[in-house]
Amino acid sequence: MVKKAEINPIFDYKKDFNPEQEVILNISVPKLANDWATQDPFYIERNPKGEEGYEKFKRSYEKNPQSVALPTIGIDSDGNVGFYDGRHRFSYFRDMGLSTMPVIVKKKDYDEIKRRYSV
Repeated sequence: MVKKAEINPIFDYKKDFNPEQEVILNISVPKLANDWATQDPFYIERNPKGEEGYEKFKRSYEKNPQSVALPTIGIDSDGNVGFYDGRHRFSYFRDMGLSTMPVIVKKKDYDEIKRRYSV
């Protein structure tokens, strides 16, 4: 079992990344988590019980820590933050106490996401 003090994920910066349309940004996990909790109906509560995608990633990662694809986030037409991909990975690392992490951001959303969440 991976313990909070031992968490040091290796992120795969190439998987699912399109440099023509996206950029990578290091963000504050707590800041993003706080906004996500109030703005997205697909928010995953802390340490959820029975949330299939979260549990599946947790079991897989704790059994064999591997490189992890970066989550992809964006801003919707109402100005709310959400995930295109990777909400289960993000939630797991949030719950393990990671304070910063890289994410993929659509270029159209870069300025706003940088303003809100960049470290």
